[in-house]
Amino acid sequence: YIQPTAGGDAAFFSGALKVLIERNKVRQDYLKEHVYGYEEIFKLISMMDWDEIEASSGVRREIIADFAEKVATAKSCIFAWAMGLT
Repeated sequence: YIQPTAGGDAAFFSGALKVLIERNKVRQDYLKEHVYGYEEIFKLISMMDWDEIEASSGVRREIIADFAEKVATAKSCIFAWAMGLT
């Protein structure tokens, strides 16, 4: 269970993607064939600063990296989040 700060989910997932890119855990062959514009996202993510990611997400880099590694090595996974009481 990981709980980013309110509004910190985008920073958290950006950090996870940054880890996956840095560790070469992204299937770029699949992206080249099926995703338009992923190169621009990779550029933006690579320029993100870890201090900013941690501050915006409320989650330490080590926890984000552990999460990303688990996603990279999992056979399958499910992401779930809720908006709380509305």
